[in-house]
Amino acid sequence: MLELLIKTVFVGLIDSINQTTLAITIYLLGTNRPIRRTLFFLLGIIFAYSLSGLLVYLGLGGFFFKIFTFPKKYEAILGLVFGCIIFLIPFFTKNKGKSKSRKYPSLNHPFISLFIGAILTLGQIPVTIPFLYLMQQLAHQVELKDLPFFLITFNMIVTLPLFTLLLGYVLFHERAQPFLKWFEGWVNQNSQGLLMFTLLIFGFFIILDATSSLFGKPLFHIYVN
Repeated sequence: MLELLIKTVFVGLIDSINQTTLAITIYLLGTNRPIRRTLFFLLGIIFAYSLSGLLVYLGLGGFFFKIFTFPKKYEAILGLVFGCIIFLIPFFTKNKGKSKSRKYPSLNHPFISLFIGAILTLGQIPVTIPFLYLMQQLAHQVELKDLPFFLITFNMIVTLPLFTLLLGYVLFHERAQPFLKWFEGWVNQNSQGLLMFTLLIFGFFIILDATSSLFGKPLFHIYVN
């Protein structure tokens, strides 16, 4: 369970490096009623990740892994495939350079912010390989009653930068705006490189995890009978 918790935290950190959600959060903190709108936006993100995680878990754990049983060796091979894909993503991702000025939708109501947060997150789920890998791991390693613990942990980590920005605004109000602008510029310049680095580290971790099990000397005991 400790290994799964470490993976949950790591995947949460990877998915938290999201230029779009960070930019929208900073934008919302500069609008009227910023706290309410930002909070609803974050709740939309949490709702989308929780719903997606539950559906993927039920689809794999409640259907796929209940009908088809795989030897631990094949599960390790599946983990190795995921690890290679995650590790290779940075090598096939083009550097976008400086991001252009963004145009934001009219988020003049908290529920619109919630909707945007949910839809934006749901739209990214199909290509969020680390999150899908994590759900695959949870689907055949933990019971349904234990899933909320991992989802809550993941949501806490993935929204931590956004809640930190919100807390900074709550504490400093308009005095926080110069820092928010500086932070947005820093994110635009450095977030892609940071994301690629974390994907390399996480992909290597998964490859090592699966390969060690295939050779009968598991390091993390994920694929042990």
